[in-house]
Amino acid sequence: MQFEAVEPDRTKKRVVIAVVTVVLVVIAGVAGFFIGTSGDDDKGSSAGSTSGPPSAPTVSVPNLVGWWKLADGQGLAAADATGNQPAGVAGAVDWSQDRGGSIVLAENGSLATTRPVVDTTKSFTVSAWAKLSATDGNKTVVAQDGANVSGFYLHYNHTADTWAFVRTSEDTASPKTWYTALATAPVAKDTWTHLVGVYDATAGQITLYVNGQPQKSVAAPTVWKADGPLTIGRAKNNSDLFTGGIADVEVFDRVLTAEEIKSLPANPGLAN
Repeated sequence: MQFEAVEPDRTKKRVVIAVVTVVLVVIAGVAGFFIGTSGDDDKGSSAGSTSGPPSAPTVSVPNLVGWWKLADGQGLAAADATGNQPAGVAGAVDWSQDRGGSIVLAENGSLATTRPVVDTTKSFTVSAWAKLSATDGNKTVVAQDGANVSGFYLHYNHTADTWAFVRTSEDTASPKTWYTALATAPVAKDTWTHLVGVYDATAGQITLYVNGQPQKSVAAPTVWKADGPLTIGRAKNNSDLFTGGIADVEVFDRVLTAEEIKSLPANPGLAN
């Protein structure tokens, strides 16, 4: 069995909720527009934004249980393209046009749903685009909270200096076993990378894919149900905060095939 202590030193950090007001000015004869932004054409801060995600058409794809494109461009929540539940903003989150729409996180920024998205005792697949800009510690792209640790981690592993998909044997502050599927090459810093983590309940194993290519599969014989929110840019207790860009977070409640995962970057949501 392959495992490593991925999270040897966790600290609890206070989540700071950024609450701001937007003044919507309507000019007669033209569309309304927002004022009070930084004037940067590429990204807009969560400051000076509306309190919720703009309305958008929802998609219905079998087994797709959550899809946060993170292309909202404004606001204190990111819309879920499946219509299930938005992810609320905490801390400093900037909206960017990079990759057709994404978020940029630094210091204390993250997003979270209000309830679980997937049953972590059953098969599931989670994917995201990530652009890591700092490697000074573990950096979580997507996770789902348990009572003491996250039920899974799709993240940058500082110890191995590469991407990893991780599960633990129990929901305690110091789990006995960390099941860790590592990428085969060091992380490419400041580069958009497509990450996919798969938990196959039937096979009892986890697998990591990077840019559509399978990396490692590791046995995960003992898992547990994480009943907390899905988190983007952090792990449990506001730890392992991500630094950089994240886009197109998708969650399926089944195992995607290797061919589906290979096609996912060009066919997000498998909608086509």
